[in-house]
Amino acid sequence: MTANIPASTSLRPTSPTREEAAYHESGHAVAAYLTGYHYVDDDIVIDGGKTAVTTIQPDLHLLQVRVQELGWAVPDELELRRQQCFIAAAGYGAEMVLAEKRGRPFDTYSVGVAALGDRQHVGAIWGLANGAFYKFADEMAVQFRDPKVWTIVETVAQELLSRGRMYADEFIGLLENLMPQLGVPFRLFSTVTPELQTPTLLPASS
Repeated sequence: MTANIPASTSLRPTSPTREEAAYHESGHAVAAYLTGYHYVDDDIVIDGGKTAVTTIQPDLHLLQVRVQELGWAVPDELELRRQQCFIAAAGYGAEMVLAEKRGRPFDTYSVGVAALGDRQHVGAIWGLANGAFYKFADEMAVQFRDPKVWTIVETVAQELLSRGRMYADEFIGLLENLMPQLGVPFRLFSTVTPELQTPTLLPASS
């Protein structure tokens, strides 16, 4: 498992709106936190010139706490890799749901180019055959359509919109308060999609 996950470095042929960038980065950060053993390692930034960045770290000691105190099954290496892929695809998934909420078309090409770093990350640890990145994103969109989870994504995105940057400790404190209030638990993201059961590690054609 990598020690450092650069979950998002976004570049677009047409610049994203600040709202799109805020929801994209919020998607990454919230997905990571919900796994129960990742944390945002530095500021979440949407006003960084041409890039928007969220840096995420895994904490396997924290994962052991979930196993011991919450009764989680011990995830194997494949499951840990799958969680990284869900986090990497979560920004794209959040933008899908944002477009639905705003009643506007989802620009798959522009967002896909913007998510090049995210797609490369999934490709490096899973492979991109059979549209794996987009399947991970689709499943994250399902998670984000849960009204309680979307409330968390929106709250973080609105903070980013108001300031352009959110400090890591502010983000953690916000989620520590919001999750119990809304009844949103920590979870490992699961899948029944055949293409997301076994990594292919094949070069991307998408």
